[in-house]
Amino acid sequence: MNVVGCGTVCLGGDLPSKLQAWRAAEGTGVEIWRDNLEGHRSPELRQALGSMKVINIQPLHNFAGVPPDKVADARTHASAFISEARYWDAAVLCCASTHLRTRPDLITNDLQDLAHWAGLAGVEIWYEALPWSRYDCTLPAAWERVQQVDRENVKLVIDTWHHLITGGDPGYVRRIPAARVGLVQLSDLAREEPTIEELIGVARNERALIGDGFMAKPMKVIVDTLLDEGYGGPISAEVMSRPLRATDPDTAAQKIMAALRQVVPTPS
Repeated sequence: MNVVGCGTVCLGGDLPSKLQAWRAAEGTGVEIWRDNLEGHRSPELRQALGSMKVINIQPLHNFAGVPPDKVADARTHASAFISEARYWDAAVLCCASTHLRTRPDLITNDLQDLAHWAGLAGVEIWYEALPWSRYDCTLPAAWERVQQVDRENVKLVIDTWHHLITGGDPGYVRRIPAARVGLVQLSDLAREEPTIEELIGVARNERALIGDGFMAKPMKVIVDTLLDEGYGGPISAEVMSRPLRATDPDTAAQKIMAALRQVVPTPS
């Protein structure tokens, strides 16, 4: 049974409240936004987590391909992510760089270095395209990058919202071996498609519950295809919505889980 997760960025309240709310909604995994951790590794968090799996620590931004004057800071930042991921027995979610001076000639080598360091700690790196990235801004581009990196502990993130908002074909996922996918993220869009200028703001604040928008059918195609191909990894809601974050975490978690059940079966 796939781990059914939710990003802590989708819920309001402090981190223990977020974890307790998702566990009460019968979630079995969480993607922890590193800023929510605030450096804490307290028994309170372990208790709130219960038997849930920490899926990943996210998002590691602007690592691969950053210009030379930013390398030291990027590596320090990445080291902290790997440390947290090792502690929580989780992966690191690494996003394609959005830095204005991203060096495309360095991206593959940087990801190989990151994979090496993470591998020493027993940690996987999951690479995600962002529609506003300088490079690797589509799912096909990110998959090509993962193949170029060619490291066993580097896998692909399939964010259905990102893929569909860039005009991606739902059937494209048939080209990706299920074993090379680390994570599938789901959310919807219930407004007109954003302009390029609006894209980041909409992605972070105006995503809709699964099934509430025009992405519902192609999203189901993506999930069904991956499950048919044997994908057994986590499936997680990334419903970044300002109204949901303003709701108490228990109510928001129940709404998100009810929407998820339309697409993927939850553990019995």
